Amino acid sequence: MLTKENLAGFSKHLFWDTKVNEVLKLDDPLPFLVQRVLEYGHINDWFYLKDLIGLQEITKVAKSLRTLEFKSAKLVATVSNEPIENFACYTTRQLNPSFWNS
Repeated sequence: MLTKENLAGFSKHLFWDTKVNEVLKLDDPLPFLVQRVLEYGHINDWFYLKDLIGLQEITKVAKSLRTLEFKSAKLVATVSNEPIENFACYTTRQLNPSFWNS
């Protein structure tokens, strides 16, 4: 369970557009937090998140995020030895090809 004290250990820039109390009011704050750390966090935030909830939980949450950046999903897939095809953002990306490589 996330508490205000736990969230205080993360970098302040992760919550630039919201308050910590609002994050805790979400039904499930883990997806929000995992996505923020993977996309905008420093390496210290990654290690803190891994110590806080564990690699298995990070992988489980990251696999369910449809809007996760591909680079972030690839990082989690590599670290956890999980095939990238199991990530929702990968399958969503394949369904919506773009004209330019991004």
